Amino acid sequence: MTTLKVPGIYTPLPVELIVWIQGDENYVRMHLINGRYHTLTRTLKWFDIQLPQFVRLHKSTLVNPAYVTHLNWAGSRNVKAVLRTGVVLRISRRRIRSVATQLQQGVIV
Repeated sequence: MTTLKVPGIYTPLPVELIVWIQGDENYVRMHLINGRYHTLTRTLKWFDIQLPQFVRLHKSTLVNPAYVTHLNWAGSRNVKAVLRTGVVLRISRRRIRSVATQLQQGVIV
């Protein structure tokens, strides 16, 4: 089990519990599988570097590919990632091809 030492959380957090991370300037909201979230004073870029297995969907969103069930293609420029938790996340137009490729390599489409 891979863990991540996150400032502000006392014990190392198992990466498998992190579903997605939402960035907002110098803060992030880390959403966990149990429905809870942590607001932390780190940038999304910091998490992008620490969690190379996560996929960048948008300038403000990182997702754990293990929780992506499929992509919802509502046209070539409107694509969303649907998560096992029921959350639907928008993929930026510029990242659609890259995200689809990364998820296919992880056997998710």
